[in-house]
Amino acid sequence: MLQATPVEFAPWPDIFPPIAAEMARAADKSYAEAPERYRQLSLSSYLGPDNPPLLFLEAENEHMFPSRMVTDFLHRQQALGVPSEQKFYTMAEHGFFYALTRRQQLEAFRDMLDFLARRERSGQAC
Repeated sequence: MLQATPVEFAPWPDIFPPIAAEMARAADKSYAEAPERYRQLSLSSYLGPDNPPLLFLEAENEHMFPSRMVTDFLHRQQALGVPSEQKFYTMAEHGFFYALTRRQQLEAFRDMLDFLARRERSGQAC
């Protein structure tokens, strides 16, 4: 399985205001009004040993979602024995994986194919 950030569906310090607004729209309430709803929408609320392996593709120049959230989630996932990986792409920006023309895009695509092939060989479904 491939996952895009955020793994935590809750506002964080210095959140980009349009992201906070979209979260509130998706949750149909503000975080202050319904924190439990936000927890229910967070991937991290569903951590478990039966989770599928995850590959996180991270832009080195990510400016909208703190990569530490993914790193923390990844460590928790791995502690449960779920093989998961996080890869950073140099000189890539938020949303870089929209085509297959740039070096980073081609590298990310190869990494996805490799991740899926390794999961298939090991018998671990994604």
